Amino acid sequence: MRSVRVLLAAVTLLVSLVLAAPASADPPPRTPIPLPEPFTLPGGTGQNTYCSFDVLVTYTNINEVFTTRQNPDGSTTFRVTGSAFATVTNLATDKSLSFNISGPGTQTINIPPNKTSVTDVGGPNLFWTTKGNSFAGVPQLAYSTGHVTFTLDSSGKTIAYSISGRRTDICAALA
Repeated sequence: MRSVRVLLAAVTLLVSLVLAAPASADPPPRTPIPLPEPFTLPGGTGQNTYCSFDVLVTYTNINEVFTTRQNPDGSTTFRVTGSAFATVTNLATDKSLSFNISGPGTQTINIPPNKTSVTDVGGPNLFWTTKGNSFAGVPQLAYSTGHVTFTLDSSGKTIAYSISGRRTDICAALA
């Protein structure tokens, strides 16, 4: 599934840090996550859409940090801890829902040849993925509580997904 709340919203930043992060025996650095700008998930019926309507995602509060760890196998793991809150709004109706999305969670980005990423989170989270990248039976915009794991291939397609907890289809809730 794509995006994690901040864990996945900040993946571009995290990938750039992977490329720049030296391996060392020092404790992993703790980097504060800045409050992201609001963004729109495009709606429609195509493979690159989420709900049938445009959805605005607004982070209302973030007090999270991530730590970066280089693993012996060459992969990199990012761990997000702290608290975060977001509001999602159906832009066609202005209906909004607000969520605690504090996690915590980890994302491990593997090295070639497979270049997969594995996300393992607990607690409350908000995830989104396009229709074309979604795993069968998983909503494109979902709020989850409990333990969720998923694996993305190098193109961003979800190739494995599991949940032990509750999941809410936000597109349906906002419709």
